[in-house]
Amino acid sequence: MVLPNVGSSRIGTCNKFPFDFYYNITLLQKEFPDVLFKSENDFIFWLKERDQIKKIMNNNDKPLSILHSSVKINRSVEKTFYDDAEPNFDVYECISKFEPLMNLKDPNSRVRYTKMIIKEMDLIREKSRVEFSKLLTKVLTIDEEIILVNGYVVHPLFLQIMPVIPYNDYILNEAQKIKDKLSSSYIGIHWRLESSTPKLLPECVQGLIKTLNKVMEEGEIKNIYLATDYPLLSSRSQSSTFGKITNYHHDAIRTLNETFKINTWVSLGGLEQLRKNEKYNKELNGSGIQGILDKLVCMNSNYFISGPNGCSRVISKYTKAIANERSNRIKNKDSDLLNVIDRWEIPL
Repeated sequence: MVLPNVGSSRIGTCNKFPFDFYYNITLLQKEFPDVLFKSENDFIFWLKERDQIKKIMNNNDKPLSILHSSVKINRSVEKTFYDDAEPNFDVYECISKFEPLMNLKDPNSRVRYTKMIIKEMDLIREKSRVEFSKLLTKVLTIDEEIILVNGYVVHPLFLQIMPVIPYNDYILNEAQKIKDKLSSSYIGIHWRLESSTPKLLPECVQGLIKTLNKVMEEGEIKNIYLATDYPLLSSRSQSSTFGKITNYHHDAIRTLNETFKINTWVSLGGLEQLRKNEKYNKELNGSGIQGILDKLVCMNSNYFISGPNGCSRVISKYTKAIANERSNRIKNKDSDLLNVIDRWEIPL
């Protein structure tokens, strides 16, 4: 299995960093001992090596056999179907970067293009997902030498829940360093300003200040850590979709900083090794590896809060992941965690 590249908190061949930039491949291999994992660079090297060997052996090596399959959800189709597709390498987005290495002009090479259009309800209903997973397994259990699958499907494709892919040691160690700098006692705040109503932000920040004062007094916690999409390293937001930053946003963060000492991954020297290397500038100025770091630091916080409707995004997979991890730790008797998640209130 070729592990796609990563970047901007996403997995996919369009990204520029290898899979192990975010994740621990050694631990992943232990979870799936029967699967041989390779990076995109390994795959490219294999393609080049294969072509060279073929030339040395006077074309006696067997030709490539490739299946391209596009898997997508369509809410308007009446049922899921799998069919042949028009031969078009370009529709497979960044998978096309492998095309020059595949010698597709060789008349002996066998290339097939297919598409799977999924009725969304087939992935939402458990019974339907059983049947769908059987279909997907069947159509992709083939003898082709290379299977390239391109798609964006937000729902689980199989019933079996896969183990969480562990983050690499570098990110975990950075999170631990930040925890240590905060004396292992701090409030974690996740404040996604993009989804706020700008004119409400003066009231929002006052509600947050009131909540922080209460928690710090009752819990005897002195430190605050802020995870936010507000710009920290440059004038750009840390979210790729957060474009319009107003004076309301600036004033809210300024008020918070004037009231408390607010710590962030930047102020605490997080990811310092990467920040010294220019090739990571775009990653660190967007919604990249620091988003993972923020998530881990908030998971470890003694107390965790996020914003109410109007001040922040309430329905958030990111916040939910933090809350779920904290809930599991509390169930396992982690006495350092004082709550799962609370939301501050807007003053009346």
